Amino acid sequence: NIVTKKGEKEYMIIIGNIGEIDTKISLYNEEIIKVDEVYGIVRNVKNKTWLKNIPDLSPSNELYNYYLKEKNAFRWTSDKFKSVYIPWYMKDIKDTPISFDKNKNIFLGCFCQNEFLCHRSVLGVYLELLGYKVVSTSNDMEKYKEYKEILNYQLSKANWI
Repeated sequence: NIVTKKGEKEYMIIIGNIGEIDTKISLYNEEIIKVDEVYGIVRNVKNKTWLKNIPDLSPSNELYNYYLKEKNAFRWTSDKFKSVYIPWYMKDIKDTPISFDKNKNIFLGCFCQNEFLCHRSVLGVYLELLGYKVVSTSNDMEKYKEYKEILNYQLSKANWI
């Protein structure tokens, strides 16, 4: 928990790589956060049977296969992530009910190494737009300002919020 200037505890959602999971998480700025709940946001938790998973917040099989095809053909770029991946991912998850306890620190993780080109960064921005406090183990959330602009545009067109 973070203690605000008024002395109140502020709870948050922490996004990161599943490999970083522990009872305490170190953020990009080396701040240590105690984690109350841990969830995977992946299609399959592989051999991590202890991990609660929310596969509806992971990329669809179609999107993931598209990403792999483009990556393997050396055509995967940040522009493609912004113009194709983000809108597709948001379309995939737009009807997924999202309700996390705002009185707990919740870790949401996946297996991706590069958070900047990962659905968890997009989900983190989306959760911020829904009113959650979100932090990352990898980056300052300000790095995703452009994603917020893309999501705001997408969401205003689709009336999702």
